[in-house]
Amino acid sequence: MYILSNSFVKPIYEYRVESYSMELLSHSAVAHIDLKIFGEEAVFEMYSADYEIERADGKNFEGSCMNRPTKEATLLAVEESVIDALENESYWV
Repeated sequence: MYILSNSFVKPIYEYRVESYSMELLSHSAVAHIDLKIFGEEAVFEMYSADYEIERADGKNFEGSCMNRPTKEATLLAVEESVIDALENESYWV
């Protein structure tokens, strides 16, 4: 807790970020992922992932996945979203 001149500030939950690189060889692309973890480990955690896809031709696309129950479920959702984006040309205007 911090005591400031006009208020008290106390932490509500922890927040940390893990960074990953997902190589999609079948699509000649790389996705850079920032996995945000809110809450205390093994007590209460929420996951959010922001990602940026870089294709071999230099085009980029950004997206996010939120509110998954586990880290693995969040990364799987990112993988599915990335593959969907790579296979759908309307994302790459």
